[in-house]
Amino acid sequence: RTLGDFRVKARCPGAVSPEPDVASAVVGPAHRWLIMGSDGLWDDLKVERVLELLARERSPKAANKALAEAVVRKAGGRQHRPKDDLTIISVLLG
Repeated sequence: RTLGDFRVKARCPGAVSPEPDVASAVVGPAHRWLIMGSDGLWDDLKVERVLELLARERSPKAANKALAEAVVRKAGGRQHRPKDDLTIISVLLG
């Protein structure tokens, strides 16, 4: 984040932070996916919708595609792009 958003940084000092949101959790047999995503994912899709989409997928590649397509659909289709970056890393745990 600290490499981009020059206009935002100039207008609103401190609005763009290099500090990540970090959480920890105990992972058990009930956990199937680990999803790391930029705000381009989480600003557009609620956790419940992400879980709904992941329930159908069997591979990280398919999961990333399903999530990215859901964000693009929400943004208005293929001719429109999301307003923010979109980075998704999916790890199939079991």
